[in-house]
Amino acid sequence: MGSDAGFGGVILHGLSTFGFAARGIIKAIGGGVPSALRYFGVRFTAPVMPGDGLETSAWEVKKAPDGTTEVAFEVRNTTTGKVCLLPHGSDRGEFLLLSLFRLFVLFIF
Repeated sequence: MGSDAGFGGVILHGLSTFGFAARGIIKAIGGGVPSALRYFGVRFTAPVMPGDGLETSAWEVKKAPDGTTEVAFEVRNTTTGKVCLLPHGSDRGEFLLLSLFRLFVLFIF
């Protein structure tokens, strides 16, 4: 099916990539508590093949008065070097700027 869509072979389902990223962020920032994740919206930017390595980078943007923390992130395919997942609504060129103004991931600590 991936070949039929022009991806050059079998691709990993996007929800699998989504799940790996969410799990990494929950483990690293959310204390391993899945209910700490309040919102997780993403934009798929490049295909991932089964067996490719993924690296999720996340950083705190700001703490809100309600006790939540806004976190920006990106997921890079370490096999191809391409960014394959970004927060919903972001573009690579304006990612850091947008992360200051849009709500991407909220955690309750």
